[in-house]
Amino acid sequence: MHVDTPRHILHLAGMARLAGGNDAAFRLRLRRETALFHYELRDLEPGAEQVEDAAAFISAISGILVGEAEARALLTLYPEARIRLAAYRDTADVEVRETLAFCVAHFFLGCRWPSVHDRLDHGAFLSLLRDQAGLAGWRCAPPAAVDFLLDGSAGHETPSEESLPPSPTRR
Repeated sequence: MHVDTPRHILHLAGMARLAGGNDAAFRLRLRRETALFHYELRDLEPGAEQVEDAAAFISAISGILVGEAEARALLTLYPEARIRLAAYRDTADVEVRETLAFCVAHFFLGCRWPSVHDRLDHGAFLSLLRDQAGLAGWRCAPPAAVDFLLDGSAGHETPSEESLPPSPTRR
């Protein structure tokens, strides 16, 4: 999920007016189409299997043990992730992965999921993320069980709902 500053949006709009049909106008059109996509599909809900897949993906990238109930709660709090998951029906889609990663990072840390361009210590980020999740009462896997990449290349096994310890929403 990209959130721009008001200053940058006004700059884009000014550039679009000056150059007509340029990259700035294209970016604004894409943002408008994205907003309409979400508006039109605002009532769409993912199925149980999709929510389970989202829980497994979030657990794999973050090390936070997320079950179906927690995943459903996060999807309620982050409707863009819920809508994309329901519309694209698969956590293999990169846009779905990005929105799921955003929701877990934003929920616990108030920031987006890091990209390769951020050039930060991924281990330090994941450690802070797990620390904050733990302080909020969520259970975490050992650091070695985490696949930070959004491309799913490591393919770690994620615990099933039955094997997860109690969490804030399953007490």
